[in-house]
Amino acid sequence: MIKRIVLFTALLLPVLIFVFLKFFGKNEFELPVYYTETIPITSSECAEAYPVPYRISNSPLISQGKHTVLAFYDGLSEVETSSYENQLKRLENEFNPTEFELIVVQDSLANQKEKNCVFLMADNRLVLIDSDGRIRGYYKDASLKEVDRLILELQILLKKY
Repeated sequence: MIKRIVLFTALLLPVLIFVFLKFFGKNEFELPVYYTETIPITSSECAEAYPVPYRISNSPLISQGKHTVLAFYDGLSEVETSSYENQLKRLENEFNPTEFELIVVQDSLANQKEKNCVFLMADNRLVLIDSDGRIRGYYKDASLKEVDRLILELQILLKKY
């Protein structure tokens, strides 16, 4: 008899937890907003005073009021560039062109300073910026894993914000 009670309780407990979470839980994913309290200095060439919380407002690369993905091509080989372009095409094909703006930035010294001092990217190649100019995500490269994460986070940003 005791074995039956223990077995019944062991089987009932996960069902009760599932039902409780189904009715009272929220399944949401929050995207972080970077640099709300402090801003790291990524390069010695950046002499600007950064306001906190940080918003990008002085860059000619992005349009205000629109979600933006910036892709920097600096230092890629031909093979890496081909793979990078394929992943960016996949990103573009995933969404309606009016939903966000993809900006591809070619290598130049001015763009390198913009990458380090305005977008605070350091070693990253992709950055997600929301319509308010806040940085919402950094992505090391255009690998399948990173672009999948970017697509998911952009879907959340478009749905929720």
